[in-house]
Amino acid sequence: MRSFYSQPYGFIKKLHEYKVKLLTGKKVLEFKSDSVLIEGKDGEMQEIKADTVIVSYGTTPEKDLADRICNAYPFAKVIKDCLTIGQAGDIERVGFFTACAIDL
Repeated sequence: MRSFYSQPYGFIKKLHEYKVKLLTGKKVLEFKSDSVLIEGKDGEMQEIKADTVIVSYGTTPEKDLADRICNAYPFAKVIKDCLTIGQAGDIERVGFFTACAIDL
């Protein structure tokens, strides 16, 4: 299990406060009434008891779309997930400061 708790801010801090268990690199095989069946990268299957499950699937940068937008609008700025996938809190901050830097 990979921990994102080394930089607890925003919603990650709340997840930590509520003792939410974060699992990465897992494939959801089945949702059951009181658990979820998952499979690790090594093929090991595991059933985890849970009353609530939040699933976040991997993403890939949309560099082609970003390039087309920047070609059409030279003042457009490419930030975060268009360049590299990042954490939501980081993305929000970069978006905020980029918007603040726009010269109208």
